[in-house]
Parts: sequence; structure tokens; C-alpha cells
Amino acid sequence: MTDQSPTTTRPAEPGDATGVVPGQQTGSPDGQMALDDIRRLLTACAGADGNAALAGDIMDTDFGDLGYDSLALMEMAARIEQERGVKIPDEVITELRTPRAVLETVNGGVVA
Repeated sequence: MTDQSPTTTRPAEPGDATGVVPGQQTGSPDGQMALDDIRRLLTACAGADGNAALAGDIMDTDFGDLGYDSLALMEMAARIEQERGVKIPDEVITELRTPRAVLETVNGGVVA
């Protein structure tokens, strides 16, 4: 007999490096988006397996200093909308210069 219970995760599909089902909550236990989510999304947007610049305390580091341009940030915003249902307009995401600013926007001013 096979288990027919639904699951909330799936293997990543081509073009979908996050492996997260749209609407699936990630982040901290209280449901807030966390810095590790930003790292995961930036890595997925860059199409790389990892970025050494994302290690350590990057909360207040400018995205430009981390090597990410406005196109990568718009892609990150699209993935945030897909995963969490929070829309960050293009004109807003380009003004959010640090992971902290993105987290505050997504979490409604509360950084996890």
C-alpha cells in the first residue's frame, strides 16, 4: 500500500532552483521571512551553487557590495511573491539596498 498523503515540497523543476512550492512558508518558526531565505533566493537568482559573499553577517550589507544588481533583486522580488504572496513593486525593490530592508518590507517591519 502506498502513502497518498499530500506533501509540501517537491524536487526543483528546470528553471526553478528554489525547490519551494508556491505559497509554502519558509523562514523562521514564527512564519517570518529570515536572512537564510534571502541567501537562498539570491543564490537561486544567480544560478550558482553558492556565493561566498553571502556568508556571515550580511544583514546591513548593500546588495551591490554582495555582487547583485537590480535585475537579480527584481527576480528575488518575483520569487518572494511566488513563495510568500508578498508583492514588492519594481520601483520599491530597487530602493531596498540591504537584506534587512527586504526583510522589514516582507515581514511588515519585523525582522526575524
